[in-house]
Amino acid sequence: MGERPSEAPEELGMTSLSRHAKPLRNASEADPASPDFPELTQKGVEQAEETAQTDLLEILDRAPEGTVMFIGAKTDQERTGQTAEIYGNKLKEIAHDRKDLIVFTKSDVDQIVQAQGTTKGIASITDLIHKNPDKKIVVDYPLYIKQLGYEYQNRWTQNGKKTEYFDEILKKHNGSHAKGVHDWIKKDGVLTTDDGRIIEGPKPEDVAKQYLEGIKRVHDFAKEQIGDRPIIIHGVGHQWDLDAVATYLAKGHVTYADFIEVMGRSGEDVDRHPIGESEVVSAITIDPRTKQATVSYRGESYQTKLN
Repeated sequence: MGERPSEAPEELGMTSLSRHAKPLRNASEADPASPDFPELTQKGVEQAEETAQTDLLEILDRAPEGTVMFIGAKTDQERTGQTAEIYGNKLKEIAHDRKDLIVFTKSDVDQIVQAQGTTKGIASITDLIHKNPDKKIVVDYPLYIKQLGYEYQNRWTQNGKKTEYFDEILKKHNGSHAKGVHDWIKKDGVLTTDDGRIIEGPKPEDVAKQYLEGIKRVHDFAKEQIGDRPIIIHGVGHQWDLDAVATYLAKGHVTYADFIEVMGRSGEDVDRHPIGESEVVSAITIDPRTKQATVSYRGESYQTKLN
């Protein structure tokens, strides 16, 4: 945790973020692992498909003509990449009945790159984008972005195992991630164990800024490829991280009072506060001159200046 605190990105453009769908760890006899996306349950696949045909399609429909959506950011946990792939697959199904929408799934991109090589493959995709200035185009190719990762600066894991902080805070709350995130944000990443030890974890506001740094990297890469076309970057992340991101974007900082207000539910119902499986934080723009952010989340719109 010794690196300098992250700063808000100077320019981000339009972005949406979602939590991964229902993970394998929550599989049951009634909801087993998906055979095609083994880090998710079958219900998780349905959740991701629903998000694609509602939230993501709505974002695309509201976007200007010629917009390119790049579903292009995931974490080091495969459930995020698999959720992103399902988004692209579902949007491609929808595109079959629409003349204004072209979708490249991850499988499509892999086939093009395998046939043409990476450089020529990317060039052929960007050439098609340029030849269709009046169409909205989705490119689904989730890339691991380090700032989103569990292992980034040993945020939640180190060498593939939970950090001491992550392990102890979950033990304190009997494995409840929903209750753990309240503790994490309320105490700003400082945990006092039952035996009196003080353990420092990541600070919620730092995590939020790191996520936005990672998304900006993807935005800059996409802009290099397609120039001045309107761009939407979609990333898939994790519950605690995205709770901090949503709060930071809505309020300009992350405090427990802000978190409770942004979640918009009764404080007694702690299991329902955090971001839900495959839930979306959308329509984010950051003005490079003023650092003014606009975000839509859970039916509310916010405008705030990021520090």
